Amino acid sequence: MTNPLRNVREYLWKLNLFEVELHDEQNKRTEIFSTRIYLPTLLLTLSLYILYLSLSSTTTVLIMRKPTQKEFEQLQLKYSPNLNCPCQYLSIPYKEFLNIKVEYYEICSSDFVTQQWIDYLFDDIASYLHPLDFRRSAPFKFQLLRTLCQQSQQVIENNLNEFYSNHLISKEPILVEEFLNQVNNTVELFQRRTISLFENLIKLIQQIISANELLSAIETRFVRKPKKNSTSFQRICYDDTTNGPIYLECHNNEDNIVLSEGIYLDIIEYNYSECHSLKNGKKKLNSHRSKNVPDLTIPGMVAGCLPIESLMHSTLECLFEPLCLYKIDVIFNTPSISMSNFSILKEDLSTKYTKVQKLTKKLFVKQWIIDKSYERYFNYCRPLFCQYTDEQRNSFVHIFTKTVSLFGGLKLFLPLIVLHLVTYIRNKQQQRHSNDTDNNVAGISIGIRLSALLQTMKQLITTINIFNSYSADEHRQKGEILSTRIYVFVLITIVIVLTFYISSEKEMKTQRVEYPTRTQFEELQNNSFQHLGCPCTQISTKYSEFVQFRPTYHQICSSVFVSPLWMNWRGIWQEMEPCTYSDFYNEAGSFFFLLSTYCQSAQETIFNELEQFYVMEYTTSGVIPGKKFNGEITSFIENFKLKIQKTFKIKLNIIRNVIFDNQFLSKLELNVDHFFEIDETELFGFIPKSYDNCTCATDLTCHGTMFFCRNNNFTYVPNLSIGCYIVDSLLLSTTTCFYDQNCINIIKSFMNSDTELYKKLHPLIFHEESQYPTDMTIEMLVDNLFIEKWNDSYDYDNYYNSCKPSFCSYKIEQQSGIIYILAKLVSIYSGLTIILRFLIPNIVRLIRRKGEESRVESLFNRLHLLFQSCKNELVQWNLFPNQTAARNSLQKQILSTWTYLITFTIILSICILYTSLKNNLINVKLSLTNLKQYEQLYVRYPDTLNCPCNEISIKYRELVELIPSYHEVCSSVFVSDEWIRYLYIVDVANYQDFSGMVSFQFKLLKSLCRLLQETVSSSLMQFYSTSWVNNQLISRDSFRKRVDNTVEIFQKSTKETFKQVFRMTREILHGNAILTTYHSNWGYIVFSENPEEIYYLIPMKYNNDSCTCATSLQCVEPSTLVSIPVDGFFFGCYPVEAMLHSSLECLYNKICVDLILSVIPQTSIEITIDVLQSKPKYGINETVQRMIDRLFVDDWSINRFYENYSDKCHPTECTYSFVQNFDILHIVTTILDLYGCLTILLSLFIPFIIDIIFRMHYKRIEMVITPDTQLQD
Repeated sequence: MTNPLRNVREYLWKLNLFEVELHDEQNKRTEIFSTRIYLPTLLLTLSLYILYLSLSSTTTVLIMRKPTQKEFEQLQLKYSPNLNCPCQYLSIPYKEFLNIKVEYYEICSSDFVTQQWIDYLFDDIASYLHPLDFRRSAPFKFQLLRTLCQQSQQVIENNLNEFYSNHLISKEPILVEEFLNQVNNTVELFQRRTISLFENLIKLIQQIISANELLSAIETRFVRKPKKNSTSFQRICYDDTTNGPIYLECHNNEDNIVLSEGIYLDIIEYNYSECHSLKNGKKKLNSHRSKNVPDLTIPGMVAGCLPIESLMHSTLECLFEPLCLYKIDVIFNTPSISMSNFSILKEDLSTKYTKVQKLTKKLFVKQWIIDKSYERYFNYCRPLFCQYTDEQRNSFVHIFTKTVSLFGGLKLFLPLIVLHLVTYIRNKQQQRHSNDTDNNVAGISIGIRLSALLQTMKQLITTINIFNSYSADEHRQKGEILSTRIYVFVLITIVIVLTFYISSEKEMKTQRVEYPTRTQFEELQNNSFQHLGCPCTQISTKYSEFVQFRPTYHQICSSVFVSPLWMNWRGIWQEMEPCTYSDFYNEAGSFFFLLSTYCQSAQETIFNELEQFYVMEYTTSGVIPGKKFNGEITSFIENFKLKIQKTFKIKLNIIRNVIFDNQFLSKLELNVDHFFEIDETELFGFIPKSYDNCTCATDLTCHGTMFFCRNNNFTYVPNLSIGCYIVDSLLLSTTTCFYDQNCINIIKSFMNSDTELYKKLHPLIFHEESQYPTDMTIEMLVDNLFIEKWNDSYDYDNYYNSCKPSFCSYKIEQQSGIIYILAKLVSIYSGLTIILRFLIPNIVRLIRRKGEESRVESLFNRLHLLFQSCKNELVQWNLFPNQTAARNSLQKQILSTWTYLITFTIILSICILYTSLKNNLINVKLSLTNLKQYEQLYVRYPDTLNCPCNEISIKYRELVELIPSYHEVCSSVFVSDEWIRYLYIVDVANYQDFSGMVSFQFKLLKSLCRLLQETVSSSLMQFYSTSWVNNQLISRDSFRKRVDNTVEIFQKSTKETFKQVFRMTREILHGNAILTTYHSNWGYIVFSENPEEIYYLIPMKYNNDSCTCATSLQCVEPSTLVSIPVDGFFFGCYPVEAMLHSSLECLYNKICVDLILSVIPQTSIEITIDVLQSKPKYGINETVQRMIDRLFVDDWSINRFYENYSDKCHPTECTYSFVQNFDILHIVTTILDLYGCLTILLSLFIPFIIDIIFRMHYKRIEMVITPDTQLQD
C-alpha cells in the first residue's frame, strides 16, 4: 500500500505539463513549479464552480408545445402566476362546448293540445251557453294553451340557435371552475331573457287587446242588444252572495277578477239576466237567477274577461283526474270522437294545482338539461404552447456541460497565465540574486531599460509563431512566422474596419415600460413611438365595468295620466245622457290604460336590453387610445339606443297592423258604423268609418278630434285624437292637452269633483331641459321609449384598469453602443479566426514552395510528389504537438491525433446519421409585409400558418355589405295609396266577394312590405354594429365561409324575430275569438222568440263547412269576382290569414288585373297599372307566407371585403412549421453545437488515455527486462 502511494506522490512531484524539448534545468524547474500551481488552481476553480452550480438554482423559461388538458391543469397548479398559454382561437362559439336540451311539461306533448281534443270540445252553440259554462270557453282555452306551448318551444329553439352563435372570448384557457361559473351565468341570463321576452310579448298583446276593447265571440263582460237604428252593449253582472254584484274587467292586469267555471245543463240559450232581475220580488221572463249555480264544477277552471285571461288563471287539475274527464265525456258526448283517444296527465303531478300563468313564466320548461364540456372548450381553444418559468436546482447534465465549457476556457488561458507568472517570478528572483553578487553593476537607467524592452518586443514580433509545428525545417519555420505576421495584420485590419462599420450602423431598439399607468401610456402615445403596443392581460371587458345607463323617462309616465284611477270609469264621470257615438267619456279609461301599458312595456324593454348589454364584452388585444375609445363607445351606445327603439317600434307596429288589417271589431266601434238588414241571415253589418276625408278601411292614420258627446252636445278636446282604434287615438294625439290648463278643465268639467282623480288631475309642467316640445305626438314618445335622457356615461379609466396592460413596448432608432459593438465583434471574431487560421497558412505555404518542388516538370511526377507530400503530412499529422523530450513523445502525439480523429469521425457520423433520419419540426418566424405574401404562405403551409392580428375586434360594417333586393311588388303600384284608394268601394264590405275585400288585401300587402323592410333595416343596423372577433388572419376562403355563416344566422334570426311577434299576435287574437267587422269569422244571430232579442254568435265555416273559424286559423277558400276565380287570391276567417295563403299570381297577368279593374266603379282617380314583369326565382305562385319566410327578399347581394379585413387585422409577423427529414442546415447547426463540447472532451481524455496506455506498456517492458538483467548477473 505504501509503495503505490509513494509512486503516486513521486509521479505528481515530477509531473510536468509544460515540458518542451529543451534540456535547460532552469526551464524544467519552472515548468514543474508551474504544473504544481496550475493543477491545484484548476481543480480548485472547477470544484468551486461545481459547488456553486450545485447550490444555486436557475430560473428557466420553459415551453411546452401543444399541451393536453391534463398537462395544462398540472401546469396551472404548479406555475399559475407565470403560466402563459395563448389560445389558438380566442373566440369560441358556444355551440362547440355547450348543448342545452329542454324537457317540457307533459301538457305540451299531451293529447290536450291536439286539434282532435279542440274539435272534441267545440260545439256550434257555445256562445248560447252561460258565460261561466266550461263548454263555452274550453276549445278556446286549449287553442291558446297549444299556442303557448308551440310558441314557447319555437322561441326557445330560435333563441338557442342565436345563443349558440355567440362566442366565449378568452385569451387563454380558463380554469374549470371559472369556466363552469361563466357558462352557468351566461345560461341563466339566456333563460331569464328568453322567458322575459316571451312573457312580456304575451302581456303586451293581451293588454293591447284589452285597451282596444276588442270583442270576443265568447264575451263574459257584456252582450250586444238591439237599439233603434243601432245596437248597444249591456254589461253582464254576476251575482255573488258574499261580495254582491261582480263585473269582469280587463284593465287591472293580474288583479282582474276571475270566477269559477262549471257546467250549466239547464241553460241552453242564456239571456244574460242582470243581478237586479229579482228586485222587489219581480221576476223577469226567462230569468235564470235561480239556476246560476252550476250543475257540475270543473276543478281548476276559471273564467275571466277574455279567454287568455281565463286560461292564465286556470290550472290543469282536471286533466290529471280520470273522474273529471269521465264527467266531461258524459256531458260533451261528442259521437265522432271518443274520450278514450285522450290520455290523462300522469308525469308532472307537481303542476296539478299550478296556474297556467306560472307555467308560462317558465316557458312550460320542466327541466333545462345543460351539457357543458370543458374538454371540448379546451380542444377548441387548443393552445399551441404553454410558456412558464421554473426555478430549480441545476441538473447533473447542466452542471457537467457548464463545467466542461469552463474547463475548455481555463485550458486555453490558465496554463499561459500560470507559466508566464511563474517564469516572471523566478526571473525576478534570479535577477535579485544576480544583483546581490555583482556589486560592480550600477543601477540601470530608464533609457537603457526602455531600449532593452523595445529590443525584447522586436525580437518577439520577429520570432512569434502561432502556427508553430516545432519542425526542424528552417523553411517551414519561416513560413509559419510569415503566416503569423500576415494573420495578425489581416485580423487587426478587419477588426478595425468592422468596428467603424458597426459603429456607424443605427439599430432599432425595443424599449419596455412595465405595468404602465394611464398617464405613462398617454405620454408614450403622444410621443408617436414606432410599433407602440400595450397588450391587455384581459382582452375582453364587460360593458358593465365601464358603461352605465341611468335613463329618465318623460314625466307623463309617472303622472296622473297613467294612474289606475282612470279605470273606475263609472265613478269618475258625471251622470249624463250619452250620444249614439262613442266619446272620451267611454274611451278615457282605455286611452290612459294603453298609455300606461306602453310606458311599462318601454321600461321593461329597456331593463331587459340593458341587462343583456351589460354582459356583452368589449374586446381589444391591446389598450385602445382614449380618442379612439371614445369614438367607438359613443358609436356603439348610439347604435344600441337606436336598436332598442326600432325593435320596440316594429313589435308595436306588427301588433297594431295585424289588428287594423284584420279589421277587428271593438266595443267602442271607432272604426265602423252600423247598417241593417243585410240579407236573410244577418241582422246588421258594419261599414268603415270616415274621419276628415279619410277612411278606416284603408288608412291606419285616419283620425279626427276627440270629443265628449253628452246630452246631445259635442265638446271637443283639442289635440287629442279619435282614431280607428284606441291605439290609433293614443298614438296620433299630442301631449299639448296635458300641458294646457284649459284642456284639462274641459276634461274635468265632465268629472265628479269629489273623486280622487279629479283632485289629482293637473297639467304637466314643462321643463326647458326636456328634449320634447309640448306638442309632441304620443307616437314619437313611444318610438323613443318615453326616454327623456339616457344619462349614459363611460369611464376610460375603468376600461384601462380592466385591460390592465402588463407592459408597453415600442421601438426607437439609436446609434450602436459599445456593448452592441463588442457583442457583434465577439460573434464575428470566432468564425473569422477559424477562417483566417485555415486560409493564411495554406496560402503562404502554397506560395513559398521549395524550388526543387517547382522544378519538377512532368505532370505525373507532380501528382506523385503531391501524393507523397499529402501522405507524409497525414502520417505526421499532430494535433497535440509538444516540445517535451520524453521518450516516444512524438509517437504518442501522432497516435493520439489519429485516435482523436477516428473517434471524432465515428461520433460525428453517428450524429449525422441520427439527425438526418430524424423527423425534425422546423419552426419559422418571419415578418409579413403584404396580403399577397400571406396568401403564398397559406398555399404552402395551410395547417400551421399563424399570423396574429394586431386588432382582434372588427365591426362587421368594415367587413361585409348586405344589400337586400325586395320582391318587386313592394315597389310597384299595387302597394301605393292611390291604388288602394282606387280599389276601395264605399258601402261595400262583403267578405265573400273579392271586390268588397280587395282594397284590404292590398293594404295588408303594403303593411307587410313596410314592416318587413323596417325589420330588415333595423336588423342590418344591429348586425353592422356587432364585432368580428378573431386573433389571427384567416384565409380568403375561411373568411368567406365565416361571413356567409354569420349572414345566414343573421337572416334566420331576423326572419324568426318577425315571425314570432307576427304569429303570436295572430294566434292569440284567434284564440280569444276576436270578431272581425265583416263577420268573416263569426256572425251574429238572434232568435225571434226571445223577447229581449239578445244577439248570439255562430262561427263561420269554409270549404263546404269542413273548416270552422272557431277552431282553426287556417280556414280559407279561393276568391271569386263575379263568379270568376281570381288567380292566387283567397278569402277566409281573417283577411291576414287569407292573404298569407294567397299568391301574387294574378298581378303577373294583365287579364286578371283587368278583371279586378272591371268591377271597380268609375272614379275621378286616374291610375296607370303595370303588371309585375320580372320572373321571380321562387315562382309566381309562391304564397305570401313563404315570401314572409324570406322577408320579401328575393336576393341578398353580399359584398365581402377581405382586403379591409386584412388591413384591420394588420398582422406584422407570421409563424409556420413543417416537418423535414433531411435538413442540411439543421445537421450543420447540430454538428456545430456538438463540436465544442466534443473536441474539449476528446482533446482532454484521448491524450491522457494514450499516455496511460504507453506508461502501462513501458512498465510491462521494464518488468520483463529487469528479471533478464538479474539473471545475467
